[in-house]
Amino acid sequence: MAQRAVRPTSRRLRPSAWREALPVLRESETIKAAALAAAYVVAIGLGLVFTILAARILGDSYGALARITSFYLILTVPGLALQAAVAREVAVGDLGGPGALAASMRGWLRQIVVFGLIVVVAAVLLRAPLADLLHVDQEWAAATVPLTAVLWLAVSMQRGLLQGLRAYTPVGASIVGEGAGRLIVGVGLGAATSSVTWMWVGQLVALVAVFAALGWTLRARLGAPVAEVRGERLRDLIRMAWVPIVGLTLLAVLQNADVIISGHVFAKHQASSYAAAAVAAKVPYWVTLGIALYLLPEATRRAAVGERPLGVLARSFGLLAAVAIPSLLIFAVAAEPVLRLGFGAKLTGASDALATLCLAYTMLSAAYLAVQYLLALRQEVFLVVLAAAAALELVMLPTIDVSLTGYAGLVLIAQGAGAVLLLAMALRAQPRGVGNPEAVVP
Repeated sequence: MAQRAVRPTSRRLRPSAWREALPVLRESETIKAAALAAAYVVAIGLGLVFTILAARILGDSYGALARITSFYLILTVPGLALQAAVAREVAVGDLGGPGALAASMRGWLRQIVVFGLIVVVAAVLLRAPLADLLHVDQEWAAATVPLTAVLWLAVSMQRGLLQGLRAYTPVGASIVGEGAGRLIVGVGLGAATSSVTWMWVGQLVALVAVFAALGWTLRARLGAPVAEVRGERLRDLIRMAWVPIVGLTLLAVLQNADVIISGHVFAKHQASSYAAAAVAAKVPYWVTLGIALYLLPEATRRAAVGERPLGVLARSFGLLAAVAIPSLLIFAVAAEPVLRLGFGAKLTGASDALATLCLAYTMLSAAYLAVQYLLALRQEVFLVVLAAAAALELVMLPTIDVSLTGYAGLVLIAQGAGAVLLLAMALRAQPRGVGNPEAVVP
């Protein structure tokens, strides 16, 4: 009888306990950071849906959109590095209070606007060479890529400031909103016009909306800039973040150059098929971006007190293997059905290259984790290895005449060589200096 009396009581207490725990969970920094990582995962999913729909709408013209997007991804890297730099400076209080932060943001945006005007004029005048570089017929689409990258830089600065303030909710919402806007606007315009240019415009429109929303959020949180306070200069942030800017840019070149160059060395249909296979093969790489959200801050905290955080690196590689091995097995035995299901029957021409490409991007994923680890340990020499790997890929791909499968093999050689050397450097690296373990980007 006593046991029967306890059971309903415990059941009645459970909802009350959850109601008491929820406010604590909502304020937990770990939960907030996890929610931000989840926003990245959702955005990647939205991007995948966009890619699948775009490939089915554009058919053989999909390769042009893929090359434009690949070029854009390379140009977005400085914004990502500066976002991390801003978040770190704000988190440790080096940029002052709300009024000073508002003054800094105002100064950054003014400089970005001036830079953007210069970029617009240059891109319009050079739209034909840009289109030739990307091997696309859409000159105006090519011309808008640098402008879109400048707008991305402005959004990245806004996100970095909010990250430093631990305002993860608007940052996560902006990431998901950008992906949703691109999907809705881009696919809508592309379906209505069957145009690569109009489908690409969806990215620009989405960023404009996100920029406006984040601007309103920052205004509400920070108030008006303090007139007598001089904000942090953008060039000081760039000087502080030059190593991650260069390193991540070189990684972006390794990630995207093969798709861009494929338009120059293969026929239109083959290049589009290769671009579709490249998207599918990057599954391990997209997951790695999420793993890095754990690796970089955790390794930085441990390195800041003089530890060698090899355990953090090992766990990160374990997570990568858990995704990469099943992907490789699936692509090895069912490449053609996977591509047909995802991109349609017209874009399965590179199915024989899919497993090789997946292995190449798995190696690139390993290189990405090694670079994040080396950045946490404040290393710089690894930039030489990254530059050499990127140069090797840029030299081999347009000069060696091979099939699509052979082309994927060349990508594997360049990315595999870089990954092996970077991993060796990571295993030997020692933390440089001892700092404050709390002074880490959240």
